[in-house]
Amino acid sequence: MYRFVWLLMVLHVAVQSAQGYMLYQQASERYEQVALSADFIPGVFTVIGKSGATVDLARGTWWTGVTTQTQLHSQETADLTQLFETNPKAKTLQEWSPFVVVVDDEKRLGVYDPRFYRNGQSFLFEFMEKSGL
Repeated sequence: MYRFVWLLMVLHVAVQSAQGYMLYQQASERYEQVALSADFIPGVFTVIGKSGATVDLARGTWWTGVTTQTQLHSQETADLTQLFETNPKAKTLQEWSPFVVVVDDEKRLGVYDPRFYRNGQSFLFEFMEKSGL
């Protein structure tokens, strides 16, 4: 019985890895930078692709294809020097994430990892308020 369970687990990992690899390769042809995130449903992935200042979050499977769910715009020309001095975690986030989205609006300057973008926000977001500037 244990061998059968181990066989199923190995098979599941192999199938998931193969699907992820194929989706990643397809996305690499469309985007300059790509990250892949497995969803909670087996076989479903979120492909995060960045070209220039545009980041697309597309969800789907290898056999059904992916559909863009959200498009984010990064303020790539923003000067992040003061942010990195004020909030060193933002510098660490930029260095360790495959890529970040830069937010530069009237209220705040920050960076976030689009792999953790859910329901209109990312829980991995480092920023500074602009009220003191």
